Amino acid sequence: MANYRIEFLDAENNPMAGCHFQIMHYSQVLYKGIADSQGRGIFHSDLIKNKKIWLRFWGKGQNQESAFVSQTFSWQDNVITQPIQAPTVYEVELRETENKNNEPEEYRQAFYEVQEGDTWESIAQKCETEAVLIRLVNNLPDDSPLEIGDALLLPRGAKRPPKQPSEKEVLESIKEDDLHKVMIEKEEKENNTDTKASEPIQPSIQDNPQPVPEAKKEPAPQLPKQQDPPKKPKLDKMRSAENGKPETKVKKDCSEHCKVEVIVFPTSKGSYAISKQLWDFILSKEAFVAKPYVPAKGQDGKSGVTLGYGYDLGQQKKHIMYKELANFYTPQQLKRLEIALGVKGINAQALIPSLQDITISKENAKKLAVIAKQRYAEDTVRIYPQILQYHPHCQGALLSLIYNRGAGLKGERRKEMREIQQALAENRGYDIPNFLIKMKRLWVSHSDRGVAIRREEEANLFKKGLDCDCF
Repeated sequence: MANYRIEFLDAENNPMAGCHFQIMHYSQVLYKGIADSQGRGIFHSDLIKNKKIWLRFWGKGQNQESAFVSQTFSWQDNVITQPIQAPTVYEVELRETENKNNEPEEYRQAFYEVQEGDTWESIAQKCETEAVLIRLVNNLPDDSPLEIGDALLLPRGAKRPPKQPSEKEVLESIKEDDLHKVMIEKEEKENNTDTKASEPIQPSIQDNPQPVPEAKKEPAPQLPKQQDPPKKPKLDKMRSAENGKPETKVKKDCSEHCKVEVIVFPTSKGSYAISKQLWDFILSKEAFVAKPYVPAKGQDGKSGVTLGYGYDLGQQKKHIMYKELANFYTPQQLKRLEIALGVKGINAQALIPSLQDITISKENAKKLAVIAKQRYAEDTVRIYPQILQYHPHCQGALLSLIYNRGAGLKGERRKEMREIQQALAENRGYDIPNFLIKMKRLWVSHSDRGVAIRREEEANLFKKGLDCDCF
């Protein structure tokens, strides 16, 4: 039995240390707990096996009525840690509303009178708003019962129904426990049907395999907006042992050694997921230094003034530097660092004495590394979009490459990078480790030995990802 982790982040991507959380399956609480100092909640994987879940969580010291609610989702097999970010909170202001129904005008805000059979969700639907907002403006907890005749203030933007139904017109709502039972039985029936139906069906072979779409299912009632249902296994082309040519196979469930903790960067092509092992690998190659420095003291002629974990000012543009460093350095410090933009080699080393009083903490350097890696993830998918179909070890290996070399493809020194691009386009991922090894031809001197070793390690990590055909 494996342990899964949920990493709770606030609206600014900071860990929500000590936050309370509940793992929900429809209206059932599967598990509740408190996150650790890093904002992580740990639970057993069997708890959510074959279940669609949603999360309710609230910060340390806050009341449960202020809880955030996630979308409904299914936990992916190859994910160990799932980040969940809190939304940005805006104040709900009261406002005067037009008196459309000739009610007494002692109130300044639209209200709704609770009728027999009403639920929080049915009221929200009638008034075109969200149940959580109605409870918020009325200072009511999540589990607050409804009383017939209560006047509930409506939040800004809500619409009061022009005519509320009489008692005879109100249909009895399904009780929550009964509804939960019905939905559970429905889900189990659908799962059994999918399992039986999938056995005799063989996937058709295509030149360009695409994900097999799953029939749409109705979203569970009384919950936030549903995510798309999980896709069926993708088709993948792999080399046949008999003839060395690609053959089409259905991806299997992940074995334990293929399940990895991932770090995800959003890109224009989709989520770029690298394994925690690759993240640690990249950071180990870009060792932390608090003060500005130049690798090899500028003798290689390629590196510039570098900050934290390998943030090279010699590779940056002014507007990018200000955008990415604004939270870690003062305006005065950023102004002084401008002189290092685009400067490399011994000229960059000459600037170091004048910048030695500008420092960054290790924690901030890690945050800066995340920001920089997200930009380089975008550069990676720009030239290698197909890499998103590969295991996080493979994605991490190419991110390491682009972070170290950049995304340029022109010139004789970039031959292997163009070959990687062609291999991905032709679904020949198994050739990529060889191209990474071939790049070692560029770094044969003793001073460049570290870069050559890095390419070899990236190749081995890419191979490790190829052994896992379940991502």
